[in-house]
Amino acid sequence: MLYFSGLILLPFLFLLISLGYIKRKNFDTTHSIIYYFIIFGFFAEISMRLCALCFKNNTPLYNLISLIEFLFFFCFYYKFIGNRLNKFSYLLIFFIFLSVYFYELINNGVFSVPSLSILCKNVLLIVLSIIAFRKIINVPQDSIITDYSIFWINSAILVYYTDTLFIFGLRKYTLQLHALTIVTIYLHLFFIFVFYGLLSIGLWKTSKKKIL
Repeated sequence: MLYFSGLILLPFLFLLISLGYIKRKNFDTTHSIIYYFIIFGFFAEISMRLCALCFKNNTPLYNLISLIEFLFFFCFYYKFIGNRLNKFSYLLIFFIFLSVYFYELINNGVFSVPSLSILCKNVLLIVLSIIAFRKIINVPQDSIITDYSIFWINSAILVYYTDTLFIFGLRKYTLQLHALTIVTIYLHLFFIFVFYGLLSIGLWKTSKKKIL
């Protein structure tokens, strides 16, 4: 079932990569980071499925992907938010995540799902996305906020990591209930599509005239 969920995601990611290729002339640094993240996500999905088939356990690869995923979005917010946060705040956020990530990795090993670092990553990205919205809402008065691609991209991150924070918390308490476990799996898949759907709107709306 998880293998199937990954497979149906691949065509969607491929379409997103194609869309980004068409619109890439309008990208600034922040949009480029998101575009390369989508390409990374495409190959990460393929690698995860191949690893599961060949080695029956793709948790070590998942741990690495989780780290790279955070780095992508950290760079995205560092470029977009800019001087709204001082350098110490960025270093603190970066240090907190890496400390939690490697602490859990050292203590639990690479074959353990990094639940604590997932929690930390989600909370930090939610905080950064809320800070980013403070910049997004300050658009010119004659403009509509939904015309800006960055609104949709930031919404994708906020919605996905808020919902998965709840889903992973719920899954922890439903491992003994098979039916509820299946529900959380499909709920997670649904929000993955919401996530990439909002990113696709963001890429489509990218314009040199509408960059914050």
